[in-house]
Amino acid sequence: MSAASTLTLSTTDLYHCIKHTQQQAITSSPQFSPKFYFTVLITNDLIALLGKVPNELLLTGLSNIQYIADTISPKSFYPSPQSLFTKRTAPFIPNYPHKMHTLVLDLDETLGHRFQEKYLVRPFVSEFINSLSEYFEIILFTAASQRYADSVMNLVDPQKKINLRLYKQHTIEIDGVLVKDLACLGRDLSKVIIIDNSADSFQRQPANGIEIESWVGDPNDRDLKDLLPFLIKIATENTEDVRIALSTLKMNN
Repeated sequence: MSAASTLTLSTTDLYHCIKHTQQQAITSSPQFSPKFYFTVLITNDLIALLGKVPNELLLTGLSNIQYIADTISPKSFYPSPQSLFTKRTAPFIPNYPHKMHTLVLDLDETLGHRFQEKYLVRPFVSEFINSLSEYFEIILFTAASQRYADSVMNLVDPQKKINLRLYKQHTIEIDGVLVKDLACLGRDLSKVIIIDNSADSFQRQPANGIEIESWVGDPNDRDLKDLLPFLIKIATENTEDVRIALSTLKMNN
């Protein structure tokens, strides 16, 4: 089936495409090999997400399965289905029907904090993500490794409201700093906001950033909750250029 024809796939057609990929793995891969296990497990994950995730993202995930399956070894970790929804080259975020505005979120010290062997989730994270997912396309963009980020996102976002994830390999290094270049998203930058505890992370597009205070475990922290009214207002008022609104926020703070 051609790429052009898959763009109009119904959910039922997409289900059959995923099952076909699964059946190919079962018949062509050595049984119980890492490639076999990965393909069967990940296609089951994609089937479970039918109707919950835009078909365009599932199609991107389906197109990435073979590439990743060929790299799987007995010592590999199995990536999350959400990690398959981005393209392998920039712009990394696929085109699909999405909200007008895009919210990019950092992970460590923004949404949570690793303390010894535990991962602590920042207060109001669940309310923050659940509320804003109604108004924004939300993308996780972390400088952490994919394996680490995928594991802690099960705690940060157990309801899987954030479908798109970018990791360390998607950053660029500038003078020893891992920078999140928002241009790699493929989105109109007048509609993109990034929240990060380090302004260095968004130094390529400082006007798009909100530098939030680093969180290292304070149970009384309210920073995420306090940002909610401002962000919801941007979305509900169909703000043409978020950078103007952000400049006002920074002046008032």
